[in-house]
Amino acid sequence: MDLHETRISEHGTAFVSLPSGTTVTSHRIGRQEEYIAITSGSQHYGMGYETLDFLKPEVRNYFFKEEPGIFSKVDDLPPAKYNAGSDVKNSLIASGCIINSKVENSILFKKVFVGKNCVIKNSIILNDVYIGDNTHIENCIVESRDTLKANTYYCGENGIKIVSENNERYVL
Repeated sequence: MDLHETRISEHGTAFVSLPSGTTVTSHRIGRQEEYIAITSGSQHYGMGYETLDFLKPEVRNYFFKEEPGIFSKVDDLPPAKYNAGSDVKNSLIASGCIINSKVENSILFKKVFVGKNCVIKNSIILNDVYIGDNTHIENCIVESRDTLKANTYYCGENGIKIVSENNERYVL
């Protein structure tokens, strides 16, 4: 167990004992509203869709246009590419992605390839994922460095489904 110090407000600090590898993030919107998300690996990542909160305009504007500012490691990747036939709505798409079909209410991390005739809804796709043609993904979190074969269907019926396939790698 490691001892983590988390600043909860301007006037207080909380000390929390959590297992190693656990991430504690504090989110505050405006001056009064605040929430904390605690994650520990992919089995808890996105529970309650805390990450999807970034699709809400007020949360996204606060974190990306107001204080405290978000700084991240820069990769030398090209911007996301939206090919003919792509249809993206209310989603965050990172650099290095190639989109060929429908993505809705989702977050795609860097270097994600989405094949033709795919549907991705209410999902989080982590780094370096290849999604084959005619794949349907809904209410899922897809693990990093994964390959989803063509003509597959993944749906989190009662909550979030963690998708982790051990297929041969396609490299972008």
